[in-house]
Amino acid sequence: MMKLRPFNVNDAPTILNWCKDKHAFRLWSADRYKDFPVQPEEMMEQYEGENMYPLTAVANDEIVGHILLRFPSEDKSVIRFGFVIVDDSKRGKGYGKQMLRLAIDYAQQELGAQKITLGVFCDNLSAVECYKSVGFHITGEDSYPIDGEEWKGFEMGISDIADGWLARRLKCVTKTGALLDSLADICFVVCCVWKLLPILELPLWLWLWAGVIVAIKIVNQLSALMMYGRCSFPHTTANKATGFLLFIAVPMTFLSIIPFTIVAAIATFAAIHEGHYIRTYHPSFPPLLHGATGRES
Repeated sequence: MMKLRPFNVNDAPTILNWCKDKHAFRLWSADRYKDFPVQPEEMMEQYEGENMYPLTAVANDEIVGHILLRFPSEDKSVIRFGFVIVDDSKRGKGYGKQMLRLAIDYAQQELGAQKITLGVFCDNLSAVECYKSVGFHITGEDSYPIDGEEWKGFEMGISDIADGWLARRLKCVTKTGALLDSLADICFVVCCVWKLLPILELPLWLWLWAGVIVAIKIVNQLSALMMYGRCSFPHTTANKATGFLLFIAVPMTFLSIIPFTIVAAIATFAAIHEGHYIRTYHPSFPPLLHGATGRES
């Protein structure tokens, strides 16, 4: 049984020892430390000040992970995760996901967070997939100067949409569930088209536009099949926004064509962004947390 407890200085040597080299250290800490390796007292200095909640994950009376929760601003509705790391000698035991779920529960139930964010470097693929497996989704990209190089990073977040919130509360977030969620979205769109096609009087140019979006989506899945051997349905913010706007736009279409035009524009961007993600970042990398997994920012 894993539990989270407050971090203390005696935990620092064990946690710092998980970063075996400077690259792993930077994946974990970004540029928050000047040099590598660092001393335990330097780690304590990172957590000075208010609104900091450094936690240590313990399983079977042994330290297995570490994570920082903090309020990035005076708005106490947002919690940011940072310095996320799991003992690299204990891969494959699910400790990463367990720790993240406990941290999410603590942030939402004890600290009252309505939104949770974190940063992770793009080439830290195992960490990205692990975050996605517990409900995080990619919300943006950025780049950071690290040791004279430019490292690209993802911004990720959790928003409490009803189905995601319920899945996390019941601790039943699975790859199958994510796939079924994507298939449900597709079924919703197909049903809307099937039922509304006979009664909607949409201009030809809008139907052609919709056809272009479908074609882009098909190309995206063909790319995933050729590159990774399976389909990929990334739950990007743009895709989620498209589904939500389509849901509210359908009844409004009987009054004006403008709602569908807005949805079509956002759907086009979402389809192009989805293709960029599929062709740039491996969507099926094993969701295991390696020793250094997060980017603090």
